[in-house]
Amino acid sequence: SPLAMVEPMVDCRNPPLMRQHLCLKHASKNIHEGAVGGRQSSNQHDHAFSAAGNAKEETVVNLTKPKAQQATLLQTLPATQQPCKLTLQTTYDRKGKETTVTEEDEKKMSALLTTLAQPTAHTSPHITKLSFTGVKCNITKCCNVDVHVRRATSDPLVAQMNVVKDEFGALFDGRTYQYVLDAGGNIGTAALLFGTYWSQSQIVTVEPSPDNFGMLQRNVGHLGHIHAVNGALWGTPNKTLAIHNGTRKALPQWQFQVADPSVDCKQGQQCNKPTGDTNELEIKAWTVPELLEKYSLPRFDLVKMDIEGGEVPVLTPKDSLHWLSHVTTFIAEVHEDMAPGAWTTTKHRMKTAKMKGPKRVGEYFMWWRDIGA
Repeated sequence: SPLAMVEPMVDCRNPPLMRQHLCLKHASKNIHEGAVGGRQSSNQHDHAFSAAGNAKEETVVNLTKPKAQQATLLQTLPATQQPCKLTLQTTYDRKGKETTVTEEDEKKMSALLTTLAQPTAHTSPHITKLSFTGVKCNITKCCNVDVHVRRATSDPLVAQMNVVKDEFGALFDGRTYQYVLDAGGNIGTAALLFGTYWSQSQIVTVEPSPDNFGMLQRNVGHLGHIHAVNGALWGTPNKTLAIHNGTRKALPQWQFQVADPSVDCKQGQQCNKPTGDTNELEIKAWTVPELLEKYSLPRFDLVKMDIEGGEVPVLTPKDSLHWLSHVTTFIAEVHEDMAPGAWTTTKHRMKTAKMKGPKRVGEYFMWWRDIGA
C-alpha cells in the first residue's frame, strides 16, 4: 500500500487468510473502546472492526436531516454493525410511465445509470433523484445520500463512477484530511462523498460551468462544511476565463475546458487555448492561494483535480506553488489528450514536491507523502 503508515483496508465480509487477524484485532479493539458513548474508534479501524459484531441490521444515517436529528442518530449507533451494502432507489420516466426501481447488484445499478444517461424519445426533462443507502462514511459507517442528476447527460455516469464503482475508495483508507480541495466539482458527487466521509473537514469545491454548478449546489448545499465556488482553478490571479466546448463527439458534457482568451496560441506553442466553439460566458479564475485566503484555511491536505487539461496552467507557475508543499495526497485525472504536456507537467511538479507515486486509482493518478514527511 502506498500509505504505509496505515494498516491495509480489509473487507471483513470475506477477508484473505493473511488478513483475518486484522479483522479480529480491530473488532476486539472497537468492542472494548465502544464506537459511541465512549472513546471513538480510530479512523484506521473503521473499515474492519465489524467482523466480530453481532448487529443484525446495518445502521444508516441520513445526512440530509437537520443537524439536531443527525446528532440524535449518531448517539444511538451500536458499537458494532455489518459492513455497508450499497443500494440504489430511483423513480424515472420509463417509456412514458413513472417507474420506481430498487437495485442492490452493482452491475444492475451501473446498467440503470447508463440507461438514464442515454437520450431516448421518452426522456423527461426533469431532474432525477438517486437515493443511495449504504454509502461508506467515517463515524457512522453507513449513510444515506441523495444525488440529483439530469437525464440524458453524463450526470448519471458520474454517479456511477463515483458512488457505485467507488472510484475514490482508495482515499477512504483511514486517513483524515482536515482541508480538502475538489477542483472540477462537476455536479458535486465527489464533494458529497468527501463531505460524508470527512464530516468534520472543510471542503472547497470549484466548478466553472454554471449549469453543472447549479446541480452541485443542489447536491451539497445542505452540508455546511462544503464551500461551493462557481469559477475555475487557475495558476495566475486576476484572470477572466472562457469555456470552450471542445471537439470530442461523445459526451460533450465531459469536454468543457476553460482557457484564457487573451492568449495567442502560435503554432507549436504549448498553451491552454483549445479548439472548438467558445461559450461567451466569462468565468472567474481562482488560484489555490486565493481560495485559502477566501475561506481562511491554512492549507489543503487533499487535492482532487479533474479540470480537463487545466492542470497545465495550474501547475506551471513556479512562484505560486507553495501550497503544494502542504498537500499530503494529490489525486488527478490527467488530460494529455486535451492539453498536450499535462502528464509531463503534473509528474514533474509531484517529483519537485517530493511526493511518492503515482498509483493508478480508477481514472485518476494518486501521489502522496507520509504524514510528518
